[in-house]
Parts: sequence; structure tokens; C-alpha cells
Amino acid sequence: MRNDETKKMPVSHLQSVHVVGCGGTGAILADHLARMITGYRLETQLVLHDGDTVEEANITRQNFQPHEVGANKAEALALRLAGQYGMEVIACGQYVKVASERSQFGHSSLVISCTDTLVSRRTVAMDRPSHWLDVGNELHHGQAILGTTHEKRRLQSAWKSWNKYGHVIELPDMAAMNPGILRARKTQTKAGCADQPFAQQGFGVNAMAALAAATLTKQVLVDCEVSFHGIYFNISDGFFTPRLITRDLLAPWKPERKKTNTKTTKKRGM
Repeated sequence: MRNDETKKMPVSHLQSVHVVGCGGTGAILADHLARMITGYRLETQLVLHDGDTVEEANITRQNFQPHEVGANKAEALALRLAGQYGMEVIACGQYVKVASERSQFGHSSLVISCTDTLVSRRTVAMDRPSHWLDVGNELHHGQAILGTTHEKRRLQSAWKSWNKYGHVIELPDMAAMNPGILRARKTQTKAGCADQPFAQQGFGVNAMAALAAATLTKQVLVDCEVSFHGIYFNISDGFFTPRLITRDLLAPWKPERKKTNTKTTKKRGM
């Protein structure tokens, strides 16, 4: 089978979807998800996580309203979306932490990280969600990456079984793509941009990031079959490009061949 041949990954029903970070991207994405869950009548719980408070500077760039200033972001957003779409939205008004024993997200869940630090991504990675969708962006470009594991053994197994099944069994998550996430320790706080709300994250980039994440989420929750490993976009160049699932995606985890020592035996003359 050619390495450029594409495959899909089947997904069983997931009981919940967790949005970690309800800022520029997360707050817009949460609206997409609430609309998706009610529109398709999905039996999926929406949970929002954020320990931050809505500020006046957030109103221009993020999906919040003036009367929500001073409220917790997750709680304000959950309350508004629940009323708008007639559904239950659960709010966890605190930052996620590394779970000591059991998973804080649950096994049958999709976790979507919309944060801006490696430390927060490490927290999600350490929880080992069954499906992790990480969303990130810079001033004009960004990406959404969907993965199932960063364990080397499981990714090697996915490489070896490529020709065995008609579908892929694992996808590398963001921690596999960027191992520095697992070594992250200190949180670096970005400077505020109240006077110029689009100085660090350009106009429309958060909406595009949310759209990329929502596109992948629909494949997981509605289609129950994933065709893309990720979506890359650039609002300056005007592209929105999916990364299809090919065997080359798993090439970094191709098992190395064991070296064998060959000994030459000379026959003695009679």
C-alpha cells in the first residue's frame, strides 16, 4: 500500500466534549458546539473550563457581552448558551490541573484545548484523553490537531498495522507532534492588548481557529469517522487546508529494524 493513500479513523459515541479555555477561540467554539449538539440532537454533554474573569478588554475580540464583565468566563458563557439553545451546559470555573488519580474529563470524551501556553497543554496531555483536539494560532495563521495518543508504543503499533486494517487505529496528538509540551513547567503570561485588541491575534484568526476545530469536532461527534488529522489555515494567504491521514503521518514512529550480527563460518578442508 502506498504511503500517500488515505485512511479514516472510526470513532465510537463520546459522552462529553470539554472546552479547556474560553477566551478568543474557545468562546466562539463553544457557541459552534452548542449549535451542533442541539441541531443534530446529540446525546453529548458540553463542559466549559476556565478560571479567568471577563474584562472590558475582552468584549471587542472575544465572544462576551458588556453585562458579563466581572463574571467567570466559563460560567457566563455556559449560562448564555444554555438559555439561547435550551440545553444544559456545565461550567467549571477554574483552571484545569493535573489529575492525581482519575481523569477529570472521563474516558469517553473529546477534550479541546484552546489555551495559549505549553503548561496548560501539558495538563491536558497528562490526563491522556481518548481524543484530544488542540487548537492554536498566531497573528494570522494557526491549526487544529486531533490525536488519540502520544505514547510511542501505540503509535508504533499504528504504523505496523497500517496494512492490516482498512482504517487507522491511532493518531498522534499534539504532545506527540511537539514533545516540548510534556517538559513544560512555567507559564508565561502574555502582555495585554486592551488598546489594540487585534495586535497579537489578528482580526478573524480566532474565528477561523474555532471553525477549524468545529469542522474536526463534527467528524468526531456527528460523522463518527475522522478523515483529517488536522486543519491548517492562514487568513492572510486565504487558505484552509486539511491534513489527510496517510502512513507518512506515522513515519516518525516507524519501529527501527533490529540489527543482526551475521557470522561467517568457514568450512575446514578435509
